Amino acid sequence: MKNPPTNKKTAQQNLRTPGYLFEEVSRRFGPFDVDVAADGDNALCLDYLDLESNALAQTWVGRCWCNPPYKDIMPWIYKAIQSITKERGCERVVMLLPARVGTEWYKWASMWGTIHRIVGRVRFERSNGEPMKNPFEDSILVVFEREINTKELLSRDKASKEAKSNAAES
Repeated sequence: MKNPPTNKKTAQQNLRTPGYLFEEVSRRFGPFDVDVAADGDNALCLDYLDLESNALAQTWVGRCWCNPPYKDIMPWIYKAIQSITKERGCERVVMLLPARVGTEWYKWASMWGTIHRIVGRVRFERSNGEPMKNPFEDSILVVFEREINTKELLSRDKASKEAKSNAAES
């Protein structure tokens, strides 16, 4: 069988994150609520957004896992940033990405997220679960998280205390 091409524009774009890596990432940063760049063959969460549902046009909520197509990463970086800053329904986005440190998207990822280096190359899997024989580039994890907003926390705390007080009076 021929090895998959290593050219980022022609390489297969729907490779599955290997289970061993997803389990470790889930242990550290999960559990994840939704896989935002998946399909029925490679989804790692019960809930997932596929090509038909257009993840980039959807609102991401909770804790999101993302192993996007590597041929066009920048829109996924923008969406992760937007999801944790403007849409506010998303607590965390963890992305598995190639370690392409000279790219524009990497600059944005390093400004808005935390970069975690992965030692050793990731052996992605095909849709049938078969691991690729030769991983072709280094990978990183980028973790985008909401900032802690003390005004928001105080407001919620006050509302919670008032609700408890009203319930006690009833």
